[in-house]
Amino acid sequence: MWIAEWVGEWPLALELLNAALREGAITARELLELSRDGDPVGELDRQMEAVHGAVPEGMLRGATEALGISYQRLPPEGRAAARLLGWLAPDSIPVRLVSALGEELMPRQVRVLLRARSLVSSVGGVDVEMYGRVHRVLADYLRGAADHPTASCARSATR
Repeated sequence: MWIAEWVGEWPLALELLNAALREGAITARELLELSRDGDPVGELDRQMEAVHGAVPEGMLRGATEALGISYQRLPPEGRAAARLLGWLAPDSIPVRLVSALGEELMPRQVRVLLRARSLVSSVGGVDVEMYGRVHRVLADYLRGAADHPTASCARSATR
């Protein structure tokens, strides 16, 4: 269960890891050890490279490639907001927190766009009104998408 949780039960990631296991690119024990260290996007990309050529062309897509397509299609303010929310993953994000960020960091149109494009998924069944949640693998990608991730987060926190 550790490995599935590590990649947030993301179907693309599970398919890719299954192919890597099936083709002998990695053992289950090695994968379990890697899952304890974090960095699911980096590991998914390494496994994609390892099985390249062993599986039919087009059968699998790399994690960075798939996530990058969605991310790059966002307008600049959407990418900035997504990166900021990525630091909160995988916890649910309260509506009040998103509102407190203000229109400068989290414009209403961007909030809607992130939900509409499934970069933020809905969360239900809680006492506090929630904006949503960023998937743990997507968050790993987003945290690495900034040129200087920690500086970007610190700038946002001081506004």
